[in-house]
Amino acid sequence: MFQPIRMKARHTGDGRIEFFWAAENTRGGCMQSAYCLHCGTYESGWVETAEQHVTLRLQAKAGETLTWSLILKDDLGNVSDQATATFLFAHTDSFFGKWIAASESRESVPTYFEKKFHAEEGLLKAFLFVSAAGLFHAELNGEKVGENVLAPNLSHFAKRRFYQMLPLEAVPGENDLVVALADGWRRNLWDGLSKDQREMVTFMGEPELCAFIKLVYADREEMIGTDESWVSGEGPITFAHLFNGESCDLSKKAVFNQASRVITDERPMPQYDYLEPIREHETFLPRSIVRMEDGRYILDFGQNMQGYLCLQLDERQPKGTRITLRHAEELDENEGLYTDVLRTAKATDTVIAPGGKAVWKPVFTYHGFRYAEVTGWQGELRKEDIQAVFIYTDIAKASSFECGSALLNAIQKNIVMTERSNLIGIATDCPQRDERMGWMNDATVRFVETPYNFSVDSLFPKIIDDLKDEQGADGAITCTAPLVYGNRPADPVCSSFLVAGLENYLHNGDTETIRAAYEAFRGWSECLEAHADNHIVNYSYYGDWAGPAYACEANDGARSIVSDGRLFSTGYHYYNACTLSRFAAILGDEDEAARQAVRAKAIREAFLGKWFDEKTMTLSNNSEGEIAFALWLDILPESARCAMAKKLRDDLVARDYMFTTGNLSTVYMLEELARYGYVDEAYHLMTREEYPGYGYMIQNAATTVWERFELKKNPGMNSHNHPMYGSVGSWFYRTLAGLVPAEGGWKRFAFKPVMPKKLQYVSASVETPKGDIVAKWQKKYDKTYVMLSVPFGCEAEVVLPGVKETVGVGLHRYMIDEIKE
Repeated sequence: MFQPIRMKARHTGDGRIEFFWAAENTRGGCMQSAYCLHCGTYESGWVETAEQHVTLRLQAKAGETLTWSLILKDDLGNVSDQATATFLFAHTDSFFGKWIAASESRESVPTYFEKKFHAEEGLLKAFLFVSAAGLFHAELNGEKVGENVLAPNLSHFAKRRFYQMLPLEAVPGENDLVVALADGWRRNLWDGLSKDQREMVTFMGEPELCAFIKLVYADREEMIGTDESWVSGEGPITFAHLFNGESCDLSKKAVFNQASRVITDERPMPQYDYLEPIREHETFLPRSIVRMEDGRYILDFGQNMQGYLCLQLDERQPKGTRITLRHAEELDENEGLYTDVLRTAKATDTVIAPGGKAVWKPVFTYHGFRYAEVTGWQGELRKEDIQAVFIYTDIAKASSFECGSALLNAIQKNIVMTERSNLIGIATDCPQRDERMGWMNDATVRFVETPYNFSVDSLFPKIIDDLKDEQGADGAITCTAPLVYGNRPADPVCSSFLVAGLENYLHNGDTETIRAAYEAFRGWSECLEAHADNHIVNYSYYGDWAGPAYACEANDGARSIVSDGRLFSTGYHYYNACTLSRFAAILGDEDEAARQAVRAKAIREAFLGKWFDEKTMTLSNNSEGEIAFALWLDILPESARCAMAKKLRDDLVARDYMFTTGNLSTVYMLEELARYGYVDEAYHLMTREEYPGYGYMIQNAATTVWERFELKKNPGMNSHNHPMYGSVGSWFYRTLAGLVPAEGGWKRFAFKPVMPKKLQYVSASVETPKGDIVAKWQKKYDKTYVMLSVPFGCEAEVVLPGVKETVGVGLHRYMIDEIKE
């Protein structure tokens, strides 16, 4: 058997379609040698390449279902069976609606727009194309349109606006379309900004809507776009705020009594929302319901998450009953909600019952919570009356990591749940308080972990676009994107800009994003060079941020007192130059690769000259973070690396594993300890249950990863659902399972697992564009048994005790004699 499998077509941000495929081949071939792809009027013929993806610009109409077929050849000349797949084409170069807004827009009060239209007999299909600066919710004839929530995805509304194409269940005859428009990200953040921040933030304003209905008949198409004929008014949702919550009166009907206001100023042409939508996923019934003395109910859903509650209402709740729902991550000492960590976010929803049966959940808000308080409920609140709905960007994938340590397995679960809780059109820092921003300093290490657990082929290009939209003429990017908090230029540790491009190439084979963003990447590097004295970057805001409290500034500070922030700034400047050289080589520009290599060498020499003394083996403050970072960069002289690794290990042990690393260098310390032969120390660190450590979080009932290692009770940096320390998830896959991509799309990868003495087995699977890579090792019967499954189109560099070889597609088994002490 030889056939294409897992065929996927993905819309890009520039109007093209990217096709991916894997293959199953039992005929002996290991690699693809050519493909033949047919889609609509496009016919590739035989294209000689081993790449199992291609990006094409197709001639098609939005809403058209396209079938594409694929035939492959392998490296032995075998020709595969033909396989076919379909996808819905969604790009349009023309948007038929005008931008409209409420005649009198009121902050936090959604506007309802209505358009009644007639569909003729013979209607084949219908679609709603809708863009918003804000959030929209559409209903046709009283039924929700589509499955997406909190749409469209956030962008810099002054520069880029997304549209979504939704199938519309229109019927012959009269149809009634209602689109509610809320502030969303467009305006909800404004009140909390300082004057200086308001001057920097340019994407906010009143919500605006642009949409059109497309009716398709056998012989024609009809477009009905937004204009002054779309009447507006108010409806059941009387208040909507992303942080503060939503109020809804289910006994109230929408009233349309105003003309819509057409916006005549120029707005960005809507662009297809190429990042996967936000959708509802897992649901959780209450683990427990406790009725308090004053009649309040406190619910524990057993899982910290982002989302909202869904109520099943019936006649037990008389018409007009006001039910209030409050949300929190933690409980106080009296088993009530502890909400100080939410800062100004009220996280409160209110619903007025209609009398009789109804299902209610909010539309324009979401919360980060494990616990909820319900007041106003009449009678007994049963578990079946309420559930928590987990929402996140729809990019989960089937990768997995499991090992013999129950604690590490719990940490891995918490990492995945934390990431899910912070994927909401952007990669946020937390889902609960009045922040929820895409912080780029945290992301520098986070973005190495994310691709193992989630599909980033759309997410990372979107994040890169967000940063490009914020980038200044001097190349400066911003600490958050879209920019709300932080600075311009960003902290120099924000190499996440380039990391997103590199990891998307390694995991998905995407060179086009690198090509399109290369000048922007280089601009950021030039910006840092302009802020450098003899290549030493002269500023730092965060550096190695938010380590254990004893390693940070006093009074609940998060800046390190043991690691020099400028060392990290300059180290990442070096990393950027090295990565630019790598990118240029991937793109075939040897001259540019050489220029960036020269820049990297100059930065390295300056770095070593300022901070490293090889005679005394001293690196700046000799902090764990500084040493781990320098080892990870490979910036130290080779002759000094083993000695510095031992210094790192000795310091950690001497401190009884009370480590001093922060959000960036903690994962580097784990990697470098294992790399230089101290994996048992790294394993001991990861499996401690005392403060500070991941086990300490779990001992304190954590179901997601904390922002700080301390269990504190104040409104400071105390998110209990924060992904930056989830970066250690990459250590599970890359070091314990030993799976590291070396060439685009996992075409070539390393398999070099590291095996701590106290760990008996590891099993990992990584979903790649070419298929699943599965690795396992287990110590039993005085041997260590190792297995690796390599999908078609990949080859692995296997490094095990006594084994060093390159293998191709298939199942490979190894047996290693146990090493006795």
